[in-house]
Amino acid sequence: MAESYAAWWSALACFSGPVINRSSRFGLVPDVDLLLMVKNVPNIEPPRIFIGNQERPPFLEPELNIHEPDGRYLGRMNKETEPQLKKDEIYVFTGFDPGQIKYLLLAADSVFDLSHEHGCLPSLLQEQISGVVRFLRTQNITFGLLVLQTAPSHLRVIRVNPFPILAQYKHIEQKVYAALLQYLVPFHQTKERRREGDFMPGFCC
Repeated sequence: MAESYAAWWSALACFSGPVINRSSRFGLVPDVDLLLMVKNVPNIEPPRIFIGNQERPPFLEPELNIHEPDGRYLGRMNKETEPQLKKDEIYVFTGFDPGQIKYLLLAADSVFDLSHEHGCLPSLLQEQISGVVRFLRTQNITFGLLVLQTAPSHLRVIRVNPFPILAQYKHIEQKVYAALLQYLVPFHQTKERRREGDFMPGFCC
């Protein structure tokens, strides 16, 4: 099993053509460093995270997501709820404001707003996320769910998930598949074959 895993990892990393979420020496699946993103992309803030035990954490945002240290999602809490957390266990609490959250899907050269019937992005959001999308491409992310908290002057990146599930984009499924296939199938631009590193974000509608 380990040998098959390693062979698949190597094949994806070394294949000369386009690859969705290309593997690298850092892992089979790209893992985004949010702090590195904040450092390299203007007007981006990291999520508000508190690490602690079963005691109620400070509410810097209206809601908190609860994860185990290994990333496993356990649930959500707010000031009115009291989740059953184990004594002496360590948890990661991520604050967010549900009213300002946007769920975006990066699919190769296209970005979709999952809250919109057709996946269209508002013009202001298009401008705000350009740097984020370009950074993700440098990290080999070509298919992923972006959870962002929006504000007029900045974005807070809550999470980048390289494993979107169909239920999240079912209403625009065909558009997503078309964007991914266009990326994978070789084609020509200005008489030159498209290179994997070339990127002009297409904000889809």
